[in-house]
Amino acid sequence: MGEAKKAFLLVVDDDPMVLSALERLLRHEFDLSLVQDLTQARTLIRQKKFDMALIDLHLAEGTSLDFFRELQTLSPTTARVLISGALNLNSLVDSLETNLVHKVLQKPWEPSTLILQIKEAQQIHELLKQKSHLEQLSATDALTGLYNYRYLQQRLAKELDRAQRQQRPLSVVMADVDGFKIRNDNAGHLGGDAVLKQIAQILRDSLRTFDCICRYGGDEFCIVLQETDLKTAFEISERLRKKVEAESAVTISLGVSCFPDPSTSYEELLAHADTALYSAKSQGRNRTVIAATKNSRID
Repeated sequence: MGEAKKAFLLVVDDDPMVLSALERLLRHEFDLSLVQDLTQARTLIRQKKFDMALIDLHLAEGTSLDFFRELQTLSPTTARVLISGALNLNSLVDSLETNLVHKVLQKPWEPSTLILQIKEAQQIHELLKQKSHLEQLSATDALTGLYNYRYLQQRLAKELDRAQRQQRPLSVVMADVDGFKIRNDNAGHLGGDAVLKQIAQILRDSLRTFDCICRYGGDEFCIVLQETDLKTAFEISERLRKKVEAESAVTISLGVSCFPDPSTSYEELLAHADTALYSAKSQGRNRTVIAATKNSRID
């Protein structure tokens, strides 16, 4: 049997002596990344996923709590341990209650205490991974691997709120497989499932990693395009339509809506896109139609 894989541990402390001591103590049990400032730490967390992070509260560039927030967003399964020589637990109550910080360790520490805290942090990491996996399962369509309708509702509500606050464009595209029922009846459910999987893969391959692609239900898909105006959303939709036609045995029809428009809720934004999709079907299929709202003209 091969040697067990070491857990990845990020350590951030601006005291070289502390880093040296931690390296001597931990290097045999963990895959260590030791840095003295948050700039280096930010680079590292974008390059790899850490199981745990051991970070000093007070660094030369200031408190590390903002970095903890970044880490919580970018790598939610990383167990976050705060270390400090001047510790005021009252000031950290909010951070602990919101799980911004999972463990707190005061300097100086006994080696045995440090090891125990890190072992407990490892257990936290495993629990976070399990939680993340369950959340992913609950948000994923089993057939296509895309996000499901439940996730779409939550995500679109958040994206629309952000777009309204920042006055940034947000587009929604509804897509439907043309003649799917007839094809499903003729080829059987397995044949129909294969078509849906192929369309899902084309969408994944054609869009940005941060675009939200969902199976809306049946043979219908929904795409949420951040920072995308109506003209660009139309161009993206046309590109998708042509790619599906070229690479599969089916065609798709698409409807596009965009904020800002009269929509005040994500339900209305979806409804506008769905109405446009229905128009595309009525006009002969295999085409893209823009929702008929007061801001729906593109030049």
